[in-house]
Amino acid sequence: MPIQKSAIQTISSSADISLGGEDTLFVIFVDLCKSTDFKVYCQTNEIPDRQWIERQLIFLNRVITNIERYKGTVVKTIGDEVMGYFDRNIIPENILKCSTDMHSLFRKIERYDNRKWKIESKVSLDYGKIYDSNFGLSRSRTIDPIGTVVDRCARLNHEGKENEVVFSSAFFSVMNTASQKKYAKLKEKKELKGVGDSEYYRLLVK
Repeated sequence: MPIQKSAIQTISSSADISLGGEDTLFVIFVDLCKSTDFKVYCQTNEIPDRQWIERQLIFLNRVITNIERYKGTVVKTIGDEVMGYFDRNIIPENILKCSTDMHSLFRKIERYDNRKWKIESKVSLDYGKIYDSNFGLSRSRTIDPIGTVVDRCARLNHEGKENEVVFSSAFFSVMNTASQKKYAKLKEKKELKGVGDSEYYRLLVK
């Protein structure tokens, strides 16, 4: 869906740019756990780089495929992390299902299964207004979201642990009544750096 332009898109008097179009989207971050530790382990033990790179590529490939399977859009990979978004018309419960499914994508991989370095992920979700920061650096028409929602989602990901999905109160607010009743007990509150006091929900996927 093309992002809508708004009246706020005016040229700044102090810079030669304008704010991109704005929209309301669901944002998702998926992070590979212990990737730096595994890389250091490989380097310390003189294990070829291809070992930690393979682990990371398995993660990225399966996460990207899963997001797209649930009709999401992948914006970019940031090292061992994937950033994406879902159109506001996607049912939030489906996005949560996409997120919980992430943790089962890496089971039964013989090389990593049931070992210290098994592949595990953590996911964060948010919802709200974003601006498009894709200034044509990519030929793709993919929106590159920027704004408080993106910052908060990234901070929430830092709060997550292995096999957890952390979602904001904004995401919670658009879930159906049954889901809100189910997850209300998972609420936490914390001041997030650069964001301020934030309520969020922590779901452990077993």
